[in-house]
Amino acid sequence: MKVIARTPRLLLRELSEEDLGSLGGTLMDAEAMAALGGAMDREQALTWLRRQIGRYRTGEPACWAVEERETGTPAGLAGFARMPTPLGELHELGYILRADRRGRGYASEAGRACLEYGFGTLGLPRACAVIRVGNAASERVARRLGMRYVREMEFRGAPHGLWLVSREDLSGRGCFSRETVL
Repeated sequence: MKVIARTPRLLLRELSEEDLGSLGGTLMDAEAMAALGGAMDREQALTWLRRQIGRYRTGEPACWAVEERETGTPAGLAGFARMPTPLGELHELGYILRADRRGRGYASEAGRACLEYGFGTLGLPRACAVIRVGNAASERVARRLGMRYVREMEFRGAPHGLWLVSREDLSGRGCFSRETVL
């Protein structure tokens, strides 16, 4: 499996069907998936994994496995999905962390690695985050990643904030470190 990025504590790599056992539980966890429309069943999780694997072959932005570098323990998922917004279709940066791996700064660390890869390797001009109103933790992550709040929008029947960052926004802030992205 191709390694996408290495950070001081994390490794981001392409998913495989074998990840259904270790990361499928996260996709099937109602709390972890609450902002994404709810938990998946096993078949939906497998279909989702296969869709990500297909995106690797076509060069489309996708989601990747997030593992702790030191132990190889699965921490969650992070990456991009196409998102229709009031500003047109954008690439949304998203992450889902296992419950026992939250609160460690992994979302910010994985998010920064994804942005570096997205802007540097994939050539994305900008990325967004669509965050449910009141999700203070994800808003803090967005700010740490250099995103700025643009406007409110409706998503899945609830108000969400649209946050945006461009390659130019981060180019002067040391976002692109050659040591992080492979």
